[in-house]
Amino acid sequence: MAEKDVSRVDIRLAFCLPDVYEAGISRLGAQALYFYLNERVDAYCERSYAPWPGMGAATLFALETCDPVKVFDFMGFTLQCELGCTTALNMLDLAGIPLLAAERGEGCPIVCAGGPSALNKTNFGFTINLYILKYKGLFCIIQLIIRTHSTKSSSQLAAPTSFWRSKVLGG
Repeated sequence: MAEKDVSRVDIRLAFCLPDVYEAGISRLGAQALYFYLNERVDAYCERSYAPWPGMGAATLFALETCDPVKVFDFMGFTLQCELGCTTALNMLDLAGIPLLAAERGEGCPIVCAGGPSALNKTNFGFTINLYILKYKGLFCIIQLIIRTHSTKSSSQLAAPTSFWRSKVLGG
């Protein structure tokens, strides 16, 4: 588990897996992204998993610091199947983040999604600010971190070509 001083990093990314911990922890690709992002001194990637059904209303928090996901700069989802889309919506709700990208203000994290189900942007395009497309997830996320040093607004973000920013959909 990565541990960093939150006050010494520029960017905080909540890496959200729309699975319960016991299922999500076994995703090797997610483990690799988590490891390589935390190799950077300017970023801190923390994980968040969906709570078990029936746990009741709770605030979505990061595993490493227990900070609410709402205070992060980015909230990134890995969408491995369409069922993860509805769980991601539930996670946004638990985090206290508006479901519609157009309703989010400057104090909300930029919501990103990648993975096989992110290729079908119609699943929930009104919710995601940035889609990470193709099979260059780590490269794209690092580029996003570098570009974010100057701005933390998705409307001002100049995204690399492997991104699809939902301009039309209010992102």
